[in-house]
Amino acid sequence: MPEIDARQLAEWLDEGVVLVDADGLITFTNAAAQTALDLPSDTTGMAADQVIRDFRVTRLIEVARAGGGVQRKEFEDARGGRHLIATAASMGASTIVIIRDDTHLRRLERVRQDFVANVSHELRTPVTAIRLIVETLLNGALEDAVAAREFVSRIDLESAHLTQMVEELLDLSRMEAGLDVLDRRPVAVADVLATLSRLQPLLDRHEQRLRIDAGDGIPMIEGDKRRLEQVFRNLVHNAIKFSPDNAAIDVVVRAPTAASVEIQVIDSGVGIADSEMPRVFERFWKSDRSRQRDGVGTGLGLAIVRHIIEAHGGTVAVTSSPRHGSTFTMTLPAITAAQPAPA
Repeated sequence: MPEIDARQLAEWLDEGVVLVDADGLITFTNAAAQTALDLPSDTTGMAADQVIRDFRVTRLIEVARAGGGVQRKEFEDARGGRHLIATAASMGASTIVIIRDDTHLRRLERVRQDFVANVSHELRTPVTAIRLIVETLLNGALEDAVAAREFVSRIDLESAHLTQMVEELLDLSRMEAGLDVLDRRPVAVADVLATLSRLQPLLDRHEQRLRIDAGDGIPMIEGDKRRLEQVFRNLVHNAIKFSPDNAAIDVVVRAPTAASVEIQVIDSGVGIADSEMPRVFERFWKSDRSRQRDGVGTGLGLAIVRHIIEAHGGTVAVTSSPRHGSTFTMTLPAITAAQPAPA
């Protein structure tokens, strides 16, 4: 059995590894360390305190070399906004430094905390409203037939919101667990977009226009028609909510290649700030603008859109500018002549 080379093994690690000799010269760095600390590809023989720019890491090395035992430091990398953990320890004549990039784990933890906070907020609002209405009814409003009917209608609205939220959460849970089996069949994009006629009453209420521009020769796609309809209803419904009255909402369908279909939903609404763009498809994400305008949406619609499109082997992206609207672009695989639609 061949002997394992420790330095070759270090190259396979996700953690960065730096070795410094007794004279403070670098004897080894792996690729992960070069990326994390922005080091040249060849640092052998260079002074660590001159090559490593972050003083927090060089200070760890100094203390460890002086016999200070295992040293550990967590810090934010100002250049890339990454969260790094550096550990340095003396090993005989050499000092080893391990750099771990915890950015992804920190982001997941933040997403989890935000999810708990957001779901609590979203549930508290309708539950509180229902409780207050019931108290009002019990305190005498039941005797007023007109007021009682209005209050019961409000309870119905709030309970419908709760039902929608629970159903969408269950949908997302099934998708994320891989339990949502798609009923894949050949389907024309035009047939999927026909579902948008259900939104006409909402368009009429805001005196908005929905314009569908589908070019000639759009190939069929293989997908779950019901799920794809859900995607486009969600996106166009969002466009209606966040666009001004009398605005136009465009759905543009193109086939950029023989193997793909591209669908864009374009609005002229409030838009999304650059700082919020990375979070658009997160569960319960709502921009400040949407919180101001929307007391009904659950914040789950775009997360569902992303999961459905990705489950179909496609991609979804957004471009936006505050006060100038947003464009959601979905690309889905097309059924090609080389791969005919199943019977």
